[in-house]
Amino acid sequence: MTENNNKQAVNLNSFRTLSAVIYMGVVGAEVFIVQPGFVQGMARYLHFSESNAGDIASAEMWGIALTTVLLTFFASRLDWHHVLKFSLVTMIVANVACIFTDHALAFGIWRFIAGFGAGGAVSLSFTVIGLTDKPDRNFGYYIMWVLFYGAVVLPAMPTIYQFVGMIGMLIFFAALPAAALLFMHRLPHSGEEHMQVEEDAVDLSWTYKGMAIASIFIYFVAQGVVWAYLFFIGTSGGGTEQQVANGLTASQFAGNIERGTLEVPPPSDKVAAWPIIGKRLHAFWSLASENLSAAVDEMEPQIRKLGPWALNKGASVGFGILQFVVAI
Repeated sequence: MTENNNKQAVNLNSFRTLSAVIYMGVVGAEVFIVQPGFVQGMARYLHFSESNAGDIASAEMWGIALTTVLLTFFASRLDWHHVLKFSLVTMIVANVACIFTDHALAFGIWRFIAGFGAGGAVSLSFTVIGLTDKPDRNFGYYIMWVLFYGAVVLPAMPTIYQFVGMIGMLIFFAALPAAALLFMHRLPHSGEEHMQVEEDAVDLSWTYKGMAIASIFIYFVAQGVVWAYLFFIGTSGGGTEQQVANGLTASQFAGNIERGTLEVPPPSDKVAAWPIIGKRLHAFWSLASENLSAAVDEMEPQIRKLGPWALNKGASVGFGILQFVVAI
């Protein structure tokens, strides 16, 4: 079979391809989505100043941004498999190099290089999802898995640091793109044969395209400014590292619920037969599987009872956030 036939054989809407492209996207966002924990780790375990740790996080984001901009103009001229292989290998090399680096400037340079590689994975993942038959749904799945990744890794980071330090975290960040190399063949070499133009599509002028890009850029800059420092904000407000990590985890799950991308499977009939709690649990579980937001609303009285306690615990953290925003 020729290479050209291999290119045409890729079905973008198959489970194999969708799962591969979503995994690529998660790998591209592997550090950004847990950036607060990574910045905290740099400050505590590599003994970088908070300012240096923030600058390093910024350098990585600029690397992602640079690749994204470059691929906007050149992706159609390149073989996507070559781009992905370069991106993933770059991430692996940069993360491994960081293990042997303890100087803030050198570490920052390697994080920029890691971001440069991550930008390729993110950009092409977005592009491939946009070429599928149901891009809105598939992008929702992508967001769900990115947030789920963050919800799992963030609370684990304090424990990982405690037992294996920053080295263990960097090995993890190198292992994810290494695994992604195994699934790269499931993605197309280009988007030419998959390009679809909707009947109601509008060809916007470069002015409007520039405004859209600028708006997205400003949004992510604003988000990144606060997001990278949330661990510092939380711990300065009196919370422990694990408490802050747990709070950020809750926000990841809340994001999935708000977007409607978090799906709860229906319960087995056997649940209803459990003693004491079976029937009530089965009824609530069934509601959650059909309408998660309604299930959360049903828990509102219990949430309200926990409100004063939560406010008491969160007040100091909130005051720290307020101080940070005023300082900006």
